[in-house]
Amino acid sequence: MRCVFVPVKWAPVLCESDLSHLEEKLEHAQTQLTKGYFENAIEAFSECLLFASGDARPYEGRALANFQIKNWQAAISDFSKAKELNPDELENWVGLGMSLAMVNQIYEAIGVFEELLIKHPNFVRAHIQLGSLYYRLGIIKKGH
Repeated sequence: MRCVFVPVKWAPVLCESDLSHLEEKLEHAQTQLTKGYFENAIEAFSECLLFASGDARPYEGRALANFQIKNWQAAISDFSKAKELNPDELENWVGLGMSLAMVNQIYEAIGVFEELLIKHPNFVRAHIQLGSLYYRLGIIKKGH
């Protein structure tokens, strides 16, 4: 049996059969998410974490499913972990910021988007979300 190194933070060394099994589980979980079976997707992505707790993909998928069923605290937790493991995936930042905004943690959400814009100043969606949060706070007034 040949084992390979999986290039993700804190990932164990997985044997090819384990890696193949993980990819199959991730594909199944993604299918559940795409079909709108959010509870099934959450369960499937959670199973993936048994194989690869250092891989951002199960956290990303589970966060999206939790967001869809409005389980904001779980989405915040999973988007935070996904952002930590894969900070280059901009959707992790957006998901975290939007989840924080949904539980009225507006200042924390603003902080996420401001930090994202420091790293990616041309990311238009972050500017739009940040403007929306400023508007909610009354910093930007209607018509200005």
